[in-house]
Amino acid sequence: AAAHAGRYRLLYGGAGSGKSVFVAQDELQRALLGRRVLVIRKVARTIRHSTFALFRELVSALRWTALVQVNKTDMTLSFQNGGEIIHAGLDDVEKLKSIAGIDRIWIEEATELTRADLEQVDLRLRGPEAEQITYTFNPTLSAKQIFQYVGVPTTDLPHRNHRTYADGQVYVQHTTYLDNPYAGASYTEVFQRLSGSTREVYEHGLLSATDAPDQLIPYADVKRAMELEPAAARHDGRQRLGVDVARYGDDETVLQYFQGYALRETIAFQGQDTAHTARLTQTLIRERGIPAELVAVDTVGLGAGVADQLRAAGLRVTDIVSGAAAVPARAWKDGTPTFNNLRSQMWYYARTALADGAVSIATAQTDARLKLQEDLLAPRYRIGMDKRWEVEPKDSQSANWSIKKRLGRSTDYGDAFVYGLFAEHMGSALRGRDMTRQVVF
Repeated sequence: AAAHAGRYRLLYGGAGSGKSVFVAQDELQRALLGRRVLVIRKVARTIRHSTFALFRELVSALRWTALVQVNKTDMTLSFQNGGEIIHAGLDDVEKLKSIAGIDRIWIEEATELTRADLEQVDLRLRGPEAEQITYTFNPTLSAKQIFQYVGVPTTDLPHRNHRTYADGQVYVQHTTYLDNPYAGASYTEVFQRLSGSTREVYEHGLLSATDAPDQLIPYADVKRAMELEPAAARHDGRQRLGVDVARYGDDETVLQYFQGYALRETIAFQGQDTAHTARLTQTLIRERGIPAELVAVDTVGLGAGVADQLRAAGLRVTDIVSGAAAVPARAWKDGTPTFNNLRSQMWYYARTALADGAVSIATAQTDARLKLQEDLLAPRYRIGMDKRWEVEPKDSQSANWSIKKRLGRSTDYGDAFVYGLFAEHMGSALRGRDMTRQVVF
């Protein structure tokens, strides 16, 4: 792929395929040789925590900090010989108009673009020094328009290989997590547990939806939350804390700390007793001024001891009993969904908040972000004969209806996240307030 000299380079594959890291490394080397590279996303605000963050990580890892001047405000990387990497969103029209003399373009998440967008970007690469436009994207149905735009028949797509078209002007390469030697054994195991249709997408590059038909939260909504600036999330000036207490084995105690609807920090550990968890939670509440009623603690099993110790310290935290009945909620859109239990209601609420673009996942810890992403994408759902929504439980006797049996672990990160988002509504219900004005779906 690096040696291809045609105008269009299409690199597609699912999560873990390494396509974005490869392109970032490639474009850094081009800029080091004096090229001016324009990196584009559909929406400007998604850039800072995606491609720009990736470039900064690579500059540090390569020990190029003396060679590259990084401007965090403008999101540019400048080299001593005139090479440059510039970022812009298609919604930032004025910035795009001011950029000239571009040698190369990288469009990350190219499936976000419309046909008109693809045409406009193509027009930006002109002149005798113009080299190449690289498109990176996932194998979803919306990718068809990219292949159609450059004249590649989707029935002829490469599988685990590469091809060139239009007399070498178009290069197409499909990669998967199997091609990425740095994915790691534990990350590879995640893909091995995927259902058949979803696994085909990641392993064979089929152009189909990456989400399972009964997946509760779509990947696109989680990805958007992970790229959303904290300032762009829903804010009410309050802080929240979700606490999922480990019970046994490999489970982790996880605390998810929110500012408004922006997740800012994840704290996780194993092997500590309830007294330690209670002390840590109390410290966070007091030092950060988190309202006790917006601290939601899972009180099934060991969590009850944590909540009791916090109340003994004068902190009236909110109990979460996932198997309890759902609380009343105001109608949303076409009516109020009904739920088989509180767990299903809380996860559904998280689904709607993510779908509305209200949540930012801005934790700095890479491992915690990956586990949270996996947790949020794990639950399936079904609607019973009584039209009640039921979200897949963490554990059950059924091999086909148990997250832990399918995922290999408990969704501790996801549950603490969901508790934090739902804390205010649960707290209001426990205190006898009118929930018909509190919970909105």
